Amino acid sequence: SDLVADVNSLEIDAETRQANARLIAAAPDLLAALEHMVDILLGGDPIEQSEPWCQEICATARAAIAKARGE
Repeated sequence: SDLVADVNSLEIDAETRQANARLIAAAPDLLAALEHMVDILLGGDPIEQSEPWCQEICATARAAIAKARGE
């Protein structure tokens, strides 16, 4: 299923609906922060960029960004 968060279902308790609504409301800011993080990591020290941890973080972040954009 492509459903990410249900904020209206009566089958979900009020606390979960509120948490889902907060996540949806924060999503644009979270996306912008993740995009900024990738820009900073890739705009920094070229030696650091070649480190496996940096490549892994950027690949994971890019996948999340693409998912958020529906790509």
